[in-house]
Amino acid sequence: MTEQSSRLIKADEKLEGLKVRVESIIGSKLRGVRVFRREVCFTIDVADIPAVLLALRDESGGGFTQLSELTAVDYPDRPQRFELVYQLLSVTLNQRIRIVAPIGDGEVAPSVSHLFSCAVWSEREVWDMFGIFFSGHPDLRRLLTDYGFEGHPLRKDFPLTGTVESFCSDSCCPPQGGRKTRRGPHKGLLRAAC
Repeated sequence: MTEQSSRLIKADEKLEGLKVRVESIIGSKLRGVRVFRREVCFTIDVADIPAVLLALRDESGGGFTQLSELTAVDYPDRPQRFELVYQLLSVTLNQRIRIVAPIGDGEVAPSVSHLFSCAVWSEREVWDMFGIFFSGHPDLRRLLTDYGFEGHPLRKDFPLTGTVESFCSDSCCPPQGGRKTRRGPHKGLLRAAC
């Protein structure tokens, strides 16, 4: 046996141990487990997100104390269109896991900002980009787009084309004249030129 294959076997054993340990922590809330490219992904119901993340943070011995990423993925053809994805890191164990919770369009996810302070920004970003609402969030408003922006740009049905240009008369020009540019809803760049 080569040194490389020996390392791979040890990594697989470590991964299997992690999988069994996390399965025992999540318990009956677990809906599925998959391993892809040596990364373990656990599927749970959206209502169980806070309880599962709290258990993984506090009760897992080597605690997954860092929420390194919270995002979503859009699958428009599925009945539950989105997947909320939580990437957790255990610094003491030097291991990462992924928690996935399917959620339908218009459904509400519970906020985990009271468990992980970094979730405040991540949940705002998911709301802004995908339109997934988080109940119990302290300040859920747009983060990356303008307040008047309509739609959610990372949805797969968001229009990718369309530019509207409006030209105004001398009476509506700014005092110094020149051009004003701003973003328009779903339309790309909106220009008002004098």
